[in-house]
Amino acid sequence: RSCSGGGDAMAAEAPNQTLYVRNLDEKVHPDRLKLLLYTAFSRFGSVLDVVCTKKRALKGQAWIIFREVAQATEAKKGMHGKELFGKEMDIHFAKQKSDVIARMDGTFKPREKRAAQGPTSEPVAKRLNGSDEGPAASSAPPAATAPASSAAAAAPVQEEQAPPHKTLFAAGLPQDCPPNSLEMLFKQFSGFEQVRLVPSRQIAFVDFSSEEVATAALRELNGFNLDPTHILQLSYAKKEAA
Repeated sequence: RSCSGGGDAMAAEAPNQTLYVRNLDEKVHPDRLKLLLYTAFSRFGSVLDVVCTKKRALKGQAWIIFREVAQATEAKKGMHGKELFGKEMDIHFAKQKSDVIARMDGTFKPREKRAAQGPTSEPVAKRLNGSDEGPAASSAPPAATAPASSAAAAAPVQEEQAPPHKTLFAAGLPQDCPPNSLEMLFKQFSGFEQVRLVPSRQIAFVDFSSEEVATAALRELNGFNLDPTHILQLSYAKKEAA
């Protein structure tokens, strides 16, 4: 595999741009899992790709590829043992350099044995099998279906800036945005209470214990890239709406 972590990932680990994540919920669809992991890990740095697949042998596992080793190291420290769908993530450095990174630094060598298996119609499987896809083709998980321009145009916005409030109004969300991804994003703030998602309008209300905590979250996360085509738009919620 191009991003192997595998069974003996517990051995002495050398830092790597790629993280191997296991003990994930096998019932979650890979596309939803990609979006969730991309959102949760992007706050540590530039995520080039998230790899997970429907293959039975690889269920419950994922590979997250960062641009820099330091970013992957911080993500490992920050996310190891954190719960996702009620299960604690077990995170290690992958044993091998991913094909995405190898292509970027010029060290990529096609795996002849893998190539002999023939082409596959699934992009994720192609990357796992060491295909000739360029780094641009796997720059990030293709979780969103709407282009950035149309998503921005469709996102509901509040007509005027509301005064500071302990509830934030979140817009610019992807279609079918899993609540867990937003919860993981905001849980880093100690006063976080809940996310109230309105899926039909692609908006959410995020409640905090105090106005001060809400303000800190707004300053930190407004403009955050939820995925390659959706940017989180935060503002204070109007008191009557909250």
